[in-house]
Amino acid sequence: MFHKSTKLKPLLFFESFLKEKIQKSYESFFYENIVNPSFKINKERGYIEYLKDSYENEEVKPVIVFFEDELKNLLNIQLLISINFLTERSNEIEYLDNTSDLFLNKQLIKINNLKVDVTSFKKFDTLFIVTLNNLEKEIKKLLKQPLKRAINISIRKTNKSYFDIKDSVKNSLIKTLYDTSLILEVFDESLVSENEFVNVFTTSTPSSIQKIQFSVDNQIALHYLNCIKPIFNDLSHSRMAKSKLFYNKKGKLLNQQDFDSASTRLNKKLDKKNKETSLKTKKSINQLDYITHEINKLIIKTK
Repeated sequence: MFHKSTKLKPLLFFESFLKEKIQKSYESFFYENIVNPSFKINKERGYIEYLKDSYENEEVKPVIVFFEDELKNLLNIQLLISINFLTERSNEIEYLDNTSDLFLNKQLIKINNLKVDVTSFKKFDTLFIVTLNNLEKEIKKLLKQPLKRAINISIRKTNKSYFDIKDSVKNSLIKTLYDTSLILEVFDESLVSENEFVNVFTTSTPSSIQKIQFSVDNQIALHYLNCIKPIFNDLSHSRMAKSKLFYNKKGKLLNQQDFDSASTRLNKKLDKKNKETSLKTKKSINQLDYITHEINKLIIKTK
């Protein structure tokens, strides 16, 4: 019905639960989950009632549970879980000598998007907004906290990395590129850690255990790689295929044919950029343009 939040995805419960279809399913489950033969439903007044299986030295009267109270309890529990995960993940990021601002601001964007979604709900929209506002307040508190960095880990480039990263490239660019890539949703932090990303692109012999698994289709993945190509001397299709470090969104290893095929389709799509084309193609081209803009802005800024 809905997903549990995790440390890497601290808002996953709310992202999956705050959908009108899920709301209806959850409410239906509440009313249809028969506790025992005495179970009764009063949907009009929003509650269920039933007799307990046993009563000891107490008046025999039905237990009444209102759906709104049950929903409040669920949201409050999940709110605390999300706050704990947000705090834990934020501290981890800063422990690794990164700022957690980017991560926390990304969560704020998600909350604002969820607020927009729930305003269209026919029921309990106020309750959801209150919960999201509380979550937003907690994230803003974390943003105001002083940094708690315990160690300072620097990226050590070898004389020549596997993709021959240029000498002029600063260590800070690789870390910032990882954060920007997460915001662009080219890949997911639950599948590609910062250490993996750094090692794949900066070491001379990246471990076969480490990999970059994209969350986008092959054309967008290739376009992203083309955008970061200027900071390397050899980020070619053949070199990437030979490395066996890049995987598509389904977890399949990308080979030379995959890169070449994606390149052909990508070029055709870009050729349509200034021509009359479908809304789907225009949306895809806009996504490509956004990636180009953000990566170019980052590279120019850090030179």
